Amino acid sequence: MRKSFLTALAAVIGLIPSLLAVGVGPAAADAPPPAWGTDDRTLTCGTESVTAQWSRGGVLTVLLVQGSTDVIVPKLVQVTPLGATQSQTTLAVPGFDPEDLVACEYTDPAGRFVQVWGLRS
Repeated sequence: MRKSFLTALAAVIGLIPSLLAVGVGPAAADAPPPAWGTDDRTLTCGTESVTAQWSRGGVLTVLLVQGSTDVIVPKLVQVTPLGATQSQTTLAVPGFDPEDLVACEYTDPAGRFVQVWGLRS
């Protein structure tokens, strides 16, 4: 019983940053706040190519889709370092099926291949 409680508690604690991130972001996406910096990435999301910007927190934070009011809240992020053949999971929020999320990918300036599955709204 103690193990079940600790597992449930860990799951709830893991969801808190994601739940907080859903409420973060500008009301309009004409221009990101200055604190978001200039971390623009061109993502391929299915057949669509979008330019998005991570907040200063990096790849585990909300992505602001440029030219729209959309944001992508990551629920699963996998990174394949330059020269590697295996990806590393850097974020996996429990309770989300990747089939139900938008899937995007890009290569960052350091050559890492990044795959992001998230909620787009």
